[in-house]
Amino acid sequence: MGTLWQDLRFGLRMLAKNPAFTAVAVLTLALGIGANAAIFSVIYGVLLRPLPYPKPDQIVQVWEVNADGVRVRFAEPNFEDIRNSAQSFEGLAEYWSDVFSIAGGSESTRSIGAVVSRDFFSVLSVSPVLGRGFTAEDAHEGATPVLLVSYGYWQQYLGGLRDFSRLKLLAHNQVFSVVGVLPPGFNFPDGAD
Repeated sequence: MGTLWQDLRFGLRMLAKNPAFTAVAVLTLALGIGANAAIFSVIYGVLLRPLPYPKPDQIVQVWEVNADGVRVRFAEPNFEDIRNSAQSFEGLAEYWSDVFSIAGGSESTRSIGAVVSRDFFSVLSVSPVLGRGFTAEDAHEGATPVLLVSYGYWQQYLGGLRDFSRLKLLAHNQVFSVVGVLPPGFNFPDGAD
C-alpha cells in the first residue's frame, strides 16, 4: 500500500512540473468522457428507452421498402394480406404521419398528425379520455370520416368543448367529425396535434 502512495505522489509531482502536458491530458479525458456520455444518451434515447405505452416489448414496427430502398407506406392490399395471415401478432395497425391544414376550430392551423388504421389505438392500448375511438363502421365505404384530436389541440383550438357531437373540422380538403380526445401527453407521432 505504501508503494501505491509513493507512485501517486510521484505522478502528481510530474504532472505539476509539466502544466502543458497536464492540460492536454485533462482535456483529452474530459472530451472522452463527454463523448462517451453523449453516445450513451443517444443510444438510450433511440434504442433502449421503452416506448411510452403499456407492454412496449410487444410492439414492433415494420414497413415496405421500394425499389430505391426507401421506406414507403404499405399498399392497402398488402397490409390486408399481412393482417389476415399474421398469426404471431395480437393486433396490427398502420399509420403514416403528415402535416395537415385544419380549419373549423378557433383558428386555422397547420398541424402534425397521423392517418391511422382503426386498430391503431387498441394496439397501443390507448383509449380516448373523451368520446370514442374508431369503430369498424368508421372504415366502411361511404361512412362519415372521423378523427380524434390530441388533448392539447382540444384545449387550445376547440376550447375544451365537451360536446363535440356536431363539430366538424376540415383537413386535407375533407370534412371530418371529431369523435374523441386522446389522453394528455399522448402525442403520436412526436409533436402531433
